[in-house]
Amino acid sequence: MRRFLAFLIKRHIVVLFLILQSLALYLSAQQNAFQKAGYISSSNYWIGTYYKFLNDAVSFVRLSTINDSLSAENARLKTLLVTSLRYDSTTKTSVIDTALQQQFTYTWAKVVNSTAHLSANYLIIDKGSNQGIKPRSGVMTSNGIAGIVHQVSPHFSSVISVLNPKFRLSCIIEPLNYTGVIFWDGSDYQTGTLNDIPRHLPVKKGMKIVTSPYSNLFPSGIPVGYISDFELPSGSNTYKITVKLNSDMRKLDYVYVVDDLLKEERNVLEKQITEDVQ
Repeated sequence: MRRFLAFLIKRHIVVLFLILQSLALYLSAQQNAFQKAGYISSSNYWIGTYYKFLNDAVSFVRLSTINDSLSAENARLKTLLVTSLRYDSTTKTSVIDTALQQQFTYTWAKVVNSTAHLSANYLIIDKGSNQGIKPRSGVMTSNGIAGIVHQVSPHFSSVISVLNPKFRLSCIIEPLNYTGVIFWDGSDYQTGTLNDIPRHLPVKKGMKIVTSPYSNLFPSGIPVGYISDFELPSGSNTYKITVKLNSDMRKLDYVYVVDDLLKEERNVLEKQITEDVQ
């Protein structure tokens, strides 16, 4: 209080001027209809600006909740896509049910930590076994693939990133319908390398790369990227193809964990075949 009084005494001329100026403006507005309308209009402008700023601030605070809601809705819609269904040719015509049956489901998750600058990169997501997440499940973004679930705890999961030498995925050059394996060579966070494509194929820049039906991590046809460059090493019968990845691994906020409902059945059968062959 003493400081305030000292300030008023020290600046009494300025304070008196402001009071008299405000009083003069008020009296002028009351006596002049045109000026009064101008003041009201100006007041409405500043009040409107204030409420717009307040609304923007509230919207920003609620942005996280809105994003969560949109991600959950996207996961639900992805589950309904035709790529998430399988055609059951054994379904009898007398059954009043569709021949398409659910094969893939999606669970959205928020990325709480990630790397893109290491020699072996990873993600941490905020969904775990309590939400039904399982190891060896595919992880994708709205634009393309992101990685594979590695380990799971009750509330979190670690993900082997696309930018990790351990990541391998069967992919197809879409126009050629030929399968190769994509991996990361550690050189660029924006690109992967596609191998096992024979030299006789007419490979061109810009061709799309999508997931193949041979993988039980993702539905077939999920975008991976496009061919940005390719070469035929001396003495090799296969191309070395550079793929520009669709997903920007440095800007991940939300991802979708893909669960193949038939994966366990398929794995058991493949394991039995391997044991029989050996």
